Amino acid sequence: MQTLKLALIALLLSACTTATPPASDTLPSKAQSCAMEGGEIKQGGIMGHSYCVKPYPDAGKTCRDSTDCQGKCQADLGTPQAEDGKQTGHCQANTLPFGCYAEVKNGNIGPGLCVD
Repeated sequence: MQTLKLALIALLLSACTTATPPASDTLPSKAQSCAMEGGEIKQGGIMGHSYCVKPYPDAGKTCRDSTDCQGKCQADLGTPQAEDGKQTGHCQANTLPFGCYAEVKNGNIGPGLCVD
């Protein structure tokens, strides 16, 4: 009877244990995962959080609308609007959304904004 009680207690205690998480070297770190996707970890924004920043392959290409780019079609703040509605900008460099720019849509410069 004593053996049965000990076996039952051992069984109940084993049910309460949690599984050991896999060793950290078996899971890729955030930086490794980011690098495997072609990016790198950078800090950005007013809070300085870390982001996986990936470059766009068409970065800097001349554009008239964001449909011409993988990211946004942007113009530098202060760029004068072309009178004929054929304003061009350049394709966003990477996935980091911070900075000051005006988005170019259908050949027209939108309002400037700063994202931080």
